[in-house]
Amino acid sequence: MARRQKNLNADNDPETARLLKELDKARTDQLAVENSKAQTADKPEQLNAATSRMESIERSLAERSAALRNDERIYQIAQKTSVAICLRIPC
Repeated sequence: MARRQKNLNADNDPETARLLKELDKARTDQLAVENSKAQTADKPEQLNAATSRMESIERSLAERSAALRNDERIYQIAQKTSVAICLRIPC
């Protein structure tokens, strides 16, 4: 179900599609750092940077989702108002 919703969002909104693509890449990068066999001194920093990038993209997606939901609510209210007006006044 979540995958279907993700695909619908990506199809309907190019910015969401771009963010989802970035999120996939950030997740891949994070997993690559986590699964790296090399124990370098900067591995924790790399992991923190990758995690921060992923969280930033997730935050952007959440903000975008909230804005789109708000726009949808406004549209639905406008439709209901138009219907109510039409019911009172001959259209």
